[in-house]
Amino acid sequence: MENSEILLDLAEIPFVSDRLRQKTTIDKFTMNDDHSLAAFTLDVGHTEVLTGAVKDMDAGRMMQVTLNNVCQVEFGAGKDHLFFTETEGINRRPFKVTRLDLKTGEKSTIFVDDDPTHYIDISVSKDRKFLIINSSTKEDSEIWVLPRAPIEGWPDSSLPKKVVARNHNMSASLWHVRDFFILITKELSGEAKSQRILALTDAEIVEGNGTTPKLSQWRDYLDLYESTDDLVITEFDSFENFIAIYCKRNGKPEILIQDLDTKTFDSVNIDQDVGEIHPGINQDYNAQELTFTYESPFVYE
Repeated sequence: MENSEILLDLAEIPFVSDRLRQKTTIDKFTMNDDHSLAAFTLDVGHTEVLTGAVKDMDAGRMMQVTLNNVCQVEFGAGKDHLFFTETEGINRRPFKVTRLDLKTGEKSTIFVDDDPTHYIDISVSKDRKFLIINSSTKEDSEIWVLPRAPIEGWPDSSLPKKVVARNHNMSASLWHVRDFFILITKELSGEAKSQRILALTDAEIVEGNGTTPKLSQWRDYLDLYESTDDLVITEFDSFENFIAIYCKRNGKPEILIQDLDTKTFDSVNIDQDVGEIHPGINQDYNAQELTFTYESPFVYE
């Protein structure tokens, strides 16, 4: 512990009084790309209402930023912008995404969903190129993307673009890898459930001149793989040089690995017919190795 470093101390946050410090918890904590800034949310006084703030890690001091009624915080590229979701109502529904200019203090609304049944979630793609905005319920998803830094040719890089329209009884999740997006959908219709892995290039989105791509425009990503019979997708992960699809085939755990340079697939099979494969943390987008754990129901004594 001699080399440990305190990143944040509640005592240095100006709006957390001595009286409330014992009743305050840090909810989420994130840093910008070069780790010079940190943004975080706090539950001050155990009220379940979150407040956001920013610390300049290089200077070792808090910035004059206080964000009320927030849910999530994510940085844009560089040090200029912070994105955050605002909440409303007694259910504290995340309904708005706001961009804060950290140099001028100016705030601008970039996305609002007035539908009280939908909750907004924001994340940064693993390659750090896009902010992903997902407005969803348990039955549908609508996904928007916004470049974290201006991209030449991208239609209006200052505003998010809808890349997945809302489809009833279909949930969706989105990744960006190199120069294309990967979309995993799950359709729910009565007792039937079906999944698809789809792909669409950045160029195809740009060529759409700002229109939302139809689901039919996305191509089946596994069409290069020899067999997808009885394949059930459980997890997905992306890296600069390969992707990993965690799945089960006839109940048996398996991982499909695709080399993004050669486009070829390989399969990691577990000898046992039962059990679970769990992904490791695998946070490094440039990693050349994949970590995972296998959990067997059998215990040998």
